[in-house]
Amino acid sequence: MVSTIARTLGVQVDTATTPLRALQDELRTRQVFLVLDNVEQVIEASPAIAELLAACPDLKILATSRAPLHISPEHHFPLGPLAVPPPRVTPPVEELERYGAIRLFTMRARTADPSFVLDAATAPVLVEICRQLDGLPLAIELAAARTRLLPPAAMLPKLQHRLDLLTSGSRDRPDRQRTMRGAIAWSHDLLTSAEQILFRRLAVFFGGFTLEAAEAIVREIAASNVDILDGITALVDESLVRPAETQDNAPRFAMLETIREFAREQLDAAGETDASRRAHARHFLALAEQAEAELAGPGQARWLDLLEADHDNFRAALHWSLDHGEAEMAVRMGAALWPFWFRRGYVVEGRTLLERALAAEPGTAPAIRAKALHRLGNLALDLADYACADALYEAGLALWREIGSRHRVADALNGLGLVAAHRGDHDRARYLHEEALAIRRALGDDYGIGLSLNNLGMVACAVGEHAAARDLFETTLATWQRLDNAHGVAYAHLHLSRVARYQDDTTGGRRSGEEALVRFQRLGDRPGVASARQALGDVARAEGDDAAAVAHYQEALDLWQELGDKLGIIECLEGLAGVASDRRAAARLLAVASAWRVTLGAPLAPVDRAAHERNIEAVRRLLGTAAFARESEIGRTLDLAEAAALALGLTGRSRTTRGPSTAGAPLGLTPREIEVLRLLTRGDTDQHIADALFISKRTASTHVGNILAKLDVESRAAAAVQALRLGLVADP
Repeated sequence: MVSTIARTLGVQVDTATTPLRALQDELRTRQVFLVLDNVEQVIEASPAIAELLAACPDLKILATSRAPLHISPEHHFPLGPLAVPPPRVTPPVEELERYGAIRLFTMRARTADPSFVLDAATAPVLVEICRQLDGLPLAIELAAARTRLLPPAAMLPKLQHRLDLLTSGSRDRPDRQRTMRGAIAWSHDLLTSAEQILFRRLAVFFGGFTLEAAEAIVREIAASNVDILDGITALVDESLVRPAETQDNAPRFAMLETIREFAREQLDAAGETDASRRAHARHFLALAEQAEAELAGPGQARWLDLLEADHDNFRAALHWSLDHGEAEMAVRMGAALWPFWFRRGYVVEGRTLLERALAAEPGTAPAIRAKALHRLGNLALDLADYACADALYEAGLALWREIGSRHRVADALNGLGLVAAHRGDHDRARYLHEEALAIRRALGDDYGIGLSLNNLGMVACAVGEHAAARDLFETTLATWQRLDNAHGVAYAHLHLSRVARYQDDTTGGRRSGEEALVRFQRLGDRPGVASARQALGDVARAEGDDAAAVAHYQEALDLWQELGDKLGIIECLEGLAGVASDRRAAARLLAVASAWRVTLGAPLAPVDRAAHERNIEAVRRLLGTAAFARESEIGRTLDLAEAAALALGLTGRSRTTRGPSTAGAPLGLTPREIEVLRLLTRGDTDQHIADALFISKRTASTHVGNILAKLDVESRAAAAVQALRLGLVADP
């Protein structure tokens, strides 16, 4: 390398000196900028670069390499993939070319096929192609070169085997740049044999991995002389693995999908795939069961985040177990993951997987099967399938009684009590919860006692025994605080908000509801956030602040739709019907909600019936009997999705200003729109805004549209400039 540099710069090297010394003498007093490309090919020459820099104070070197040089003067400037739109987001066509991956694909596609057009029809497919190619420039160039014969819509399905597609680069390039497989193989071949073993075994991970997970899987399937930390460091150096962002700064790593496909090919060729996937499933089963115990303690929020980070790994482990005769493993994992599925909003997916696992393994040990039946009952209850939930709880109860586990018998009675309450049989619900409470007290089960007292409070609240309900909820709050149970504390505040509203204490109701909302947001508990929004909507409605009520109900409705919670949707429709300025829409919403309550077998709680009837009569009186009947008939023909769309189109009409006021906000922006604007100004996408504010993407997009209209601008960039100019947000 040193001789080549000297020759290129015209430096004469005589026999009395070395090429390095000659270069140092020549460059010592010169100001030179030297570019060295692909230094990973001659990485052993790195010390010579350090010596050159030490001897030549005005020498600057820009070196490109797939691996760091590991010399002291080195400053790293990592080049990541080109930018792509975030998942589930397709920006407007006019904004797409600000993403480097889209811009490169479009340029190269037009070179291959001058008729190629980026428009509304091709944009979604092109965005997904660039996402699946991980924004890798070479992959994008190779894919775009095929557009002359393979339009993007036809190309996308073939990316399941992307390395076979990404070939035939320009003939004037080196072999390692003519195919994607060759480009990755170039880095792979620079690894030691032990590092190659580690690389291919890491292909079993989906969505990233921790050092502990890598250690567990690599060690289980075979002894290896590679140090995991050193090995992963080497893979990061070769750009085959990359550090992943985490919320708690714990080390986590990931492979780009294109590279993972190459690693998977190496794993298949080595005959290690089955052993590696089995080790992967075992590790994540152990992690799920460890997390299940931790989710009842003070580390709930941290463990939920850990499970979220590995959600794709759990999905992969469950599917592999079901497809490879390991159904009992899937049953155990699914049963353990129920709290995570519920709190993070994956109830529909969880129910499907756990049903499939139980159907595939009818011979599971009774204790394992009973637990899984109970957890499946929980998922059915969350989806308002009360008949199914009741049958599953009964089946689990029979097994627990046969086994003789009083603790689990109490759990089953608790589940049956919840079903009874949802069905409106509050006497039976109270009897079942009291029976469960007696068992839990006899066992000294503080956590179970807290659950039973909470559920008895819900029964008392539903039948109008508000003082008793408040006492029970305050007792449960103290219990959860003593046990340091963050979710329990949040739900206790939620229930106290509801009972305060029933006691006409709207100030207390709002205070408790806001406390619950903050706590649920902190925990990332999406059902909890929706419930708190709904409770705050009820409080605003009781105060006569229709605009605030509509805002809360609509945000809750959006979340309930995403979560698939039918009862939550129905309750929001009823709430919105009570504050809708469009009385025809109100009549339709009341009718569809009533029809779905009958379908689900979920009647209104007794405490809510009188107010609900007054609302119906008010709408009938304002519309007239004939018009009310006509609109109600239309409403009964709507499905829940159509009714939700109607409800989300409503606007509020504030009758009073007792609730939080938006009067005087700049340019008419609401407090929530100011929050959204701050995030928009720093460049967040609609999905990122939704995640940050615990709202749905659709709600975030609606807020952005309203902001653009109020600021009288046409783009997000223009909105950011206008916001900074007017001082609506701080200069970032």
